[in-house]
Amino acid sequence: MDAGRHILPPGRALQSSRTSPVACVASPDLHEFREMLERAFVQLGHATLKPKDSLEAEAEEFAITARMETLTRELPVYFKMVGNIEKNWPRYFGYGFLFVFFVAYMFGCALLPQFEDMMVEARRQRYVRT
Repeated sequence: MDAGRHILPPGRALQSSRTSPVACVASPDLHEFREMLERAFVQLGHATLKPKDSLEAEAEEFAITARMETLTRELPVYFKMVGNIEKNWPRYFGYGFLFVFFVAYMFGCALLPQFEDMMVEARRQRYVRT
């Protein structure tokens, strides 16, 4: 790609138009990154989406998958750390904590878009009423 070509229009910032909760800071960046990748493939003539597919939905799925993949890549390191605990009961509690945290994190990643939508709708209703 030569220096004169831009994936984004000049002057456009990498910001999501959605208002997100503070805990969801990475989501808009991952979402925008997926949209940038799709635009780059379209410019190259090899779109990854069919005309009936929604770029918004695909970008959201990409953000969810990226967050989940981050934890699954790090999980073996945590299992090794817990495995190094010498006493049995603290090690069992460590494995239990890792399991509960892993399940909660995965559900959190999967349900994050719905949570964001609920927060945006609650904010919208608060401004409509006042």
